[in-house]
Amino acid sequence: MYRFNQYSVLASAMLTLLGVTTGCGDSKFKFAPVEGRVLLDGQPVAKARVVFMPQSRNEDGETGPYSGGKTDADGRYTLTSTDEESRLGAVVGPHRIVISTKRAHRHPTKLDVEIIDAPEVIPAVYTNYRLSPLTFDVPPGGSTSADFSLESQAKQYRRIGY
Repeated sequence: MYRFNQYSVLASAMLTLLGVTTGCGDSKFKFAPVEGRVLLDGQPVAKARVVFMPQSRNEDGETGPYSGGKTDADGRYTLTSTDEESRLGAVVGPHRIVISTKRAHRHPTKLDVEIIDAPEVIPAVYTNYRLSPLTFDVPPGGSTSADFSLESQAKQYRRIGY
């Protein structure tokens, strides 16, 4: 019978951590850890999905996998890649960001009917890939301050004079 001791558990944890932080050797993309916070009009946004979409390409012309995270009650999130390896962080380089709180599913028998599980509280400009002004350049060492301070539509219109 094999018995675990504190040193074997520690050694296993260190090897796992080393594998996660160095990226599993043959990856076509370099990953770095990313954490941040989402605020809307100065207030934390809970249960929002934050998606980072790489904008630069590697030598094979690929952009790399998206990364995403879900905000907690304080608006904080940590990214994980959306590929099959689910690596911690995001591809190093520039990204376009979309943020959304909407959760929906299709009606079981009427496939053209969408049932809203959670409403969208984020202004449409931040939820649409083509419109979103949000960008972030993931540095090789990662970031703990990928923060986004969003403004509601009313506040944006007031700011430009409407």
